[in-house]
Amino acid sequence: MTYHSDLILTPFQVDDLPEDITALCDPFQESYSCAEQQAVQSLTISHKENLSLIGSQINGLDLQIAPLQSRREKLLSKQDQELKNIEVLKSILSPIRRVLVDLLWEIFLLCLPTTPTDVKKITYDAPLLLCQVCSKWRRTALAFPPLWKSLDLKAAFHREIAYIPKTVLSVHPSIPHILDSWFARAGRCPLSLGFDLVYSYDHKRLISSLEGVLKELPNSHLQRLSLKIEYPCDAYFLAVISREFTELESISLKVSKGLDARAIPRRLFQSAPRLCSADLRGFIRPTGVENLLPWSQLTHLRVETEFDVDTWYYLISHCTNLQHGIFSMNNRLASIPTVDYEINLPHLIDLTLHITSGAARVPNVHRLNFPTLRRLQWLFDERSLNYVEEGYIPATCNGSLENLAIAGNMAFTESQLISLLNSSFSITKLHFSVAINYTNFFEALTSSSFTHQLLPKLKILHCDIRSIEDVDAFLESLISFLRSRCYDGLNSQTNWTTARLRRLTLTFPDNVDTDNKGFKDRIKVFPWFWIIVLNAITVQVCAR
Repeated sequence: MTYHSDLILTPFQVDDLPEDITALCDPFQESYSCAEQQAVQSLTISHKENLSLIGSQINGLDLQIAPLQSRREKLLSKQDQELKNIEVLKSILSPIRRVLVDLLWEIFLLCLPTTPTDVKKITYDAPLLLCQVCSKWRRTALAFPPLWKSLDLKAAFHREIAYIPKTVLSVHPSIPHILDSWFARAGRCPLSLGFDLVYSYDHKRLISSLEGVLKELPNSHLQRLSLKIEYPCDAYFLAVISREFTELESISLKVSKGLDARAIPRRLFQSAPRLCSADLRGFIRPTGVENLLPWSQLTHLRVETEFDVDTWYYLISHCTNLQHGIFSMNNRLASIPTVDYEINLPHLIDLTLHITSGAARVPNVHRLNFPTLRRLQWLFDERSLNYVEEGYIPATCNGSLENLAIAGNMAFTESQLISLLNSSFSITKLHFSVAINYTNFFEALTSSSFTHQLLPKLKILHCDIRSIEDVDAFLESLISFLRSRCYDGLNSQTNWTTARLRRLTLTFPDNVDTDNKGFKDRIKVFPWFWIIVLNAITVQVCAR
């Protein structure tokens, strides 16, 4: 009896077999004898026994591996724990943890924004971000009252509670609770609160939602209050806050739209004995300013709105303790008042007057007495002023004025220029950005008499030159001026009646090279560099 095998063995399958099996594997043999079949069966039984023995050995090894595997897993777990321990120890010595708390507080203060944050980005306010760095920073921030002394809220906060981030809300459901929680962290620090109440929807809803906020205003230790409001809907808000503020020092009132004078409360902050600074933008109109604020208390006043010169005279005469003032005025509909008495401001140090585009003339200031004025700025919008009256600079400040800046589209005659310079001999820094003949200007500075030198203390000069009629004459007058205001080791300062010029900046319009061909190249190679080198004077020549 013969059997045909269905298995076709390839050479690769035969090569790795034992010899007793290889002898029976003939790929060309189609049938096997009975003896051969018995041999195959015997070999099969033998190899099955070998397989069983190998399986037993594997099971024995598995029994040995199991405890080792368990031990290995325990060691891996201990390894992970040790790595964590090392990381914790490293973190203890990390730079962020080694910073002293006092120094960390100073860093936190530098992180506070200088301007109100946008409502959409309130979650990125510095106090909240600092609390999210690490547990130490959170504890440090929450325990540092000055970090929480300032808060700015916008109308959107009152309009919809969803605009307030959850990190601020915590468990508090409304704005009054947020104010209470925020300022509670500030302790007894002087507080700063800002409201942006420019609201384009129903103002009655806004007023209703603000009632709870107004009840929570920390009047007793509020130091700064900033309001951006919209008339007439916010007159109620202004009336409510016109109560006692024992610690209030600074206010900022800004109006976004046209002012309705009838909506202005007649008396604001009359019970604020420490109020000394006011910033009014679009807030004042000619009527009703007498008792609007306690003017005599103010040391800093900024008024950015177009009011007439009568109102300016009233304000300047009633701000008897003013030290720093910035005013915009439009006197096109008013005549210059006749002042028969001197207005004395003995503490005024810094004054800026912005003459707007509708102004017809510069106010006469010959009756103003500013004995301590150090810095004066006149700014003009457009060329509507063709002349300057006498008394352009208060004569009584000629011994204290150090910094003078005049900028705008305005023209001077030569006599007016000389008169201006004669009344301000103490100036050390001068900025001119007006339409004057700078050739005559430099000649006047150079050729003034020995006994009455113009600007003898001048050290810094900045000139925005509008046009040049004669380039050669201009350059000659400029180099003469530099020679007269510079000295070196051979010419000691004691031999000079004027101060040494330290810095000169000249700016020219872009078309100066078109009107005066090759001007820029000529001014670069003009022989004044020996003056710069010998006397270490800084000269800048640039286009604008």
